[in-house]
Amino acid sequence: MPWGCVDLNEEASFLMSVFEGTPSRVLDVGVGFGSFGMAYRAVQLRMGTLVDKENWESHDDLMNRERWAGVLDGIDIRDYSASPAWQFYSKVHVGDAMQVLAGLPDGSYDAVVANDIIEHFTAEGAARFVAELRRVARHVVVIGYPLTVSEVGDEGPEQHLVIADPATLLKDFTHRVELREGWAISFKLQGDLRRR
Repeated sequence: MPWGCVDLNEEASFLMSVFEGTPSRVLDVGVGFGSFGMAYRAVQLRMGTLVDKENWESHDDLMNRERWAGVLDGIDIRDYSASPAWQFYSKVHVGDAMQVLAGLPDGSYDAVVANDIIEHFTAEGAARFVAELRRVARHVVVIGYPLTVSEVGDEGPEQHLVIADPATLLKDFTHRVELREGWAISFKLQGDLRRR
């Protein structure tokens, strides 16, 4: 997904392929305005898993968050809760990702996603970040990242500090998908999502 642009078709296609097993607990690290959450809930709807079919009485149930299947939690350093897409999340922790991750139990989520985040760490910090993502994920870790470190005018937490090199930082990740405009996604399968 290009920086600064939400391409839900691209996100939804990727989600359909990676999350074929419909994980019941997903963590999105770096929620931002919530495009991943919106795409994930749309994929659940398309796959017929957004609402438990046994408890689905009418289409009105699709609008009832209390009936949505599965947990979709998030972490972001900034509070973008005014974004309508945050409504697609069960809960969003606002704070430093490493601190929030440290407080989560091992294997607490089936799938952990971090899109447009890893490049904001130093190389050493990024390695610790990847280790934490893997620790809290039971089945799959998905990391999306730019292939360069340059973005104009970024400062503070938005500044790019490292390239997520698949040969080093993500060397044990099992798959890599090249996207357009200098972006890639790598993911590490740690188990079969279909076995829940």
